[in-house]
Amino acid sequence: MTERPRSAAERRRLTRRLRQLRAQADLTQTDVANRLDWSQSKVNRIELGEVAITRTDLGALLQVYGLDDPKAVAELLDMAKTARQQNFAEYRDIFAKEFLHFLEFEGLADHIMHYESNVVPGPLQTPEYARATLRAVRMVDSLPARDRREVEHLIERKIRVRMERKRLLIQESDAVKAEFILNEGILRRAVGAESGQPDLMTDQLAHLAELAEVPNVDVRVLPSSRGAHPGLQGGFVVLELPEPYGDSLLYMENSAGELSTRDQPDKVDQFVKVFDQLRARAVTLADVEWETASRTVG
Repeated sequence: MTERPRSAAERRRLTRRLRQLRAQADLTQTDVANRLDWSQSKVNRIELGEVAITRTDLGALLQVYGLDDPKAVAELLDMAKTARQQNFAEYRDIFAKEFLHFLEFEGLADHIMHYESNVVPGPLQTPEYARATLRAVRMVDSLPARDRREVEHLIERKIRVRMERKRLLIQESDAVKAEFILNEGILRRAVGAESGQPDLMTDQLAHLAELAEVPNVDVRVLPSSRGAHPGLQGGFVVLELPEPYGDSLLYMENSAGELSTRDQPDKVDQFVKVFDQLRARAVTLADVEWETASRTVG
């Protein structure tokens, strides 16, 4: 049975809420395990979303956390019911295991630091932009009709995942702090021109401006006029994870493949420093428009 992205979203919302409730109750995972006669690893797996929580176990947790508001309890029980229907297993056929690993932890992160050098980051894309870039990369129009249908189906599945990541990013009440820095060339590339859709990029830029107004989302641009910078090696994402998950996670893609690591803290720290330098050189979207206007007038 395939799983729907909404179920993955509910699982992430539920695990985030359970961690929040435990913190409000001033309890550690060990405290919870001792009170319920569970192993600490069981509590950890539940909070990571690695196992589906039963109605009975959820009820026991909420009792320990002192949550007795009927409406709140009912909402969490409904989340658990939906979350039990899936994890990210559906996407093993189209995503590398490193990216699936990244997706699981993205939903747990307190802070996302994402630098992109070639395209608008997935969670910030419109469906039309996502479709156009994915079709271009896969050279869909040059494929035989039989193969084209299969690839287009794969593309639509990838788009659904990107839209679900965006929904989580901007709609959760305990939203993650998300910082995005885009190389200026991304904004200059007229995606859509190749297929006769001149308004596609205009709509994407307007969408970026809207997302930049979301309180927990910061979208900045690295102007070409700032010269060489450490981000020239390519895009990357660093996820800062809350306790008890410990070390941050680094995810990056390059010609050698995909890398997802929490086991090399020195490497992760290196990219945090890179992001700090890029942030210091980056400007807001409004600043990019102003600088462009100034160069034109001059």
